[in-house]
Amino acid sequence: MVMPIYQTAKFTFPSWAELLENHDKKTGFFYSRTSNPTVRQLENQVAALQGRDDCVALASGMAAVTTALLALLKAGDHVAFAYESYRPARSFVRDTLSRWGITSSLFSVRDPDALQALMSTKKPAVVMFEAPSNPVNHVPDIAVLTEIIHRHGALCLLDNTLGGLHVFGEYDVDIFIHSLTKFAGGHSDVMGGAIVGNDDVIAPIKALAPILGPMMDPHAAFLILRGLETYFLRFRHQCATSQAVAEFLEGHEAVRKVHYPGLPGHPSHALCMQQAESFGAVVSFDINGGLREAESFVDRLKLFYVSGSLGSVHSLVVPAQPLFASDYDEQTAEMVGVVPGTVRLCIGLESADDLISDLAQALNGEGA
Repeated sequence: MVMPIYQTAKFTFPSWAELLENHDKKTGFFYSRTSNPTVRQLENQVAALQGRDDCVALASGMAAVTTALLALLKAGDHVAFAYESYRPARSFVRDTLSRWGITSSLFSVRDPDALQALMSTKKPAVVMFEAPSNPVNHVPDIAVLTEIIHRHGALCLLDNTLGGLHVFGEYDVDIFIHSLTKFAGGHSDVMGGAIVGNDDVIAPIKALAPILGPMMDPHAAFLILRGLETYFLRFRHQCATSQAVAEFLEGHEAVRKVHYPGLPGHPSHALCMQQAESFGAVVSFDINGGLREAESFVDRLKLFYVSGSLGSVHSLVVPAQPLFASDYDEQTAEMVGVVPGTVRLCIGLESADDLISDLAQALNGEGA
């Protein structure tokens, strides 16, 4: 009933001839940097959830981002990535790939016309974006963006960590990236990443990953497999609680704006209803008083853990601007939607009433 932990680095064979056949034909298991039974079980399960042929499980979400891009790009290529992308991914494209002759451009997922113009002039080989975006839940029109990307002969790479392992498989996405550290593992005790795609696109990534070496440990795979047993229960509860939290925040006088697509007033509410079965477990909002008040508010909370991650059974909170937009100038950060008073909540499994009570006392200044 439970997949064993194959805690071994090496596999043995009855004879040299069988080892050689395994190595040459890539059948079975040879060395855990290449493949491991526990890790392979996780890869099969994630690929099935995402509706694709295959998956490569790696040591972290960023290992998935960097390995995929290194496998898909070469010197002289151009990559387009969204302003609303994960900050470490932006940094890798801008600061590391540029050293190897790979150029890049930025676009907003809310501006398909700008992407169309970029595709026509820059001819990127890969286009990367998130759905929804972290930390303020911009929801791209995936069908529109993928059509533009493929019409110009590029590959579409979607960071689907916030969306979830089970959504967007019906869209024409070439590569899905997941941080399995988040909702898949779910308990803040394991790290992992996944690259998911059909065989033709995943093949060069599967070939390169063992050479780069960021492979997942079998015990980490076991913990994530265990987390997946309760994935849907946790995710649906977290999304329902997030809806209640967002509705409370929307009515509070200390809150200027709530960034949650489950609210009817959110600009992407209808699009999100069309694309996904839920609105996610991240709720961001802009508090009156700017960064100083955001920091004070965070410190007044009693039930939320101050942490820069998400997807945990525990509810987490951070002021957003220092972690997610400090590499942008003020104008760009404001365009992205991360202002000095933006706070990100990542909702866990606690009672919605308890979390709302805690938010209320902190917004009212009672915990100072």
